[in-house]
Amino acid sequence: MTKKSFAECFWDVDFCSTAGADAVLKRTKEGSQVCKDLAEFMKQKAHIEETYGKALVRLAKLPLGNQELGKTRLSLEAMRTNAEREGFAHLEGAVKITEELAKFTAFIEAQRATRKQVEETMKKWQANKKNLYKKSMDAKKLYDNRCKEADLSETEFDLKKTSAQQKDINKLQQKKLKCIHLAHQADDQYKTAIVALESTRSNWEKETEIGLTALQHLDRERLAFIRNVSWVHVNIGSLNCIQIDDLNEDVRIVLEKFDYEQDIQVFIQSEQTGTMRPEKVLYEPSCTKTAMRRAAAPDYDSTVPVLDSEEASIDNQLYESVEALGGDTGQTYRVLFDYAASAGEEEMSIKDGEILEVLAQVDVNWCTARKPDGTTGLVPSNYIKKVEAVLHDRF
Repeated sequence: MTKKSFAECFWDVDFCSTAGADAVLKRTKEGSQVCKDLAEFMKQKAHIEETYGKALVRLAKLPLGNQELGKTRLSLEAMRTNAEREGFAHLEGAVKITEELAKFTAFIEAQRATRKQVEETMKKWQANKKNLYKKSMDAKKLYDNRCKEADLSETEFDLKKTSAQQKDINKLQQKKLKCIHLAHQADDQYKTAIVALESTRSNWEKETEIGLTALQHLDRERLAFIRNVSWVHVNIGSLNCIQIDDLNEDVRIVLEKFDYEQDIQVFIQSEQTGTMRPEKVLYEPSCTKTAMRRAAAPDYDSTVPVLDSEEASIDNQLYESVEALGGDTGQTYRVLFDYAASAGEEEMSIKDGEILEVLAQVDVNWCTARKPDGTTGLVPSNYIKKVEAVLHDRF
């Protein structure tokens, strides 16, 4: 399996999306819960070992085989002594598990603090990027509106400057100049917002990549620690009592094959959100006259393409399809369009303007009709219309 990383596979082309980071943070949160569950498991196991060990020590103090003689008594005494030693072994195992639990708890707390710091940094940059994106879009909207207002004021001035009184002309000119000034001002604000947004996006991308790498490192450490804790825990059980070693052997075999890197790759393969990162938001100049005039100014540092516009009026009115004939057979219909019948079929050729009598409706598309000369055949239903409807619609 090709190894991939969090920093490669948890992005989204949606500029404001947090799906990739959310998936990784969900993974770390679930991993933290696994650590807590394992810590609770170790705590309960230590308590059980301690309780069982004390019970065996108490059991060993009871008389056993005092009435026997010879080797039978020695055998029973060996059983009693063995029970006491087994009890001490379990008590020692409880102490070792408690020591390992203390190390594991410290590790969980250290991971929690590091994870919290990384998560806060990532969310801070996510919020900054989202906030600046909204401001940029608002600035763009204002910019477009100001340009439209400037165009309207200029058009109004051009229309009335030859017929209006001088006082009104002056007012219109002042209004035009003010609108143009506001459009230029909105343009500057929009550009500033885009520059700020790109800077924040770049920083967000860098910090997110750092954060994803750090979270993968934490996940790797967590899985390795879980593996090591499990290994030590099983060894403690094996040392305490050789009789239960066969039960722990299967666990050791599984742990010998443990590969935390493989787990990480399985997670990435099943939960990855994508490798494509969001593109930067580009400055989009307005195509209004005000914006194009400013783009042509000497101090303007970008070029706005000017597009020619042509007004065209296209009469796209179409004849409506003929209404369903239903039970209107025997009625007079007029042909709307020419139709050439297919050779060898029961169809009948018709021409625009001919008068037909509909004899029967075959289906929604075809009907049987008769011409004045007696010729009959199938014709398409949407090529004919009642004479009254045709006269009303076309004349």
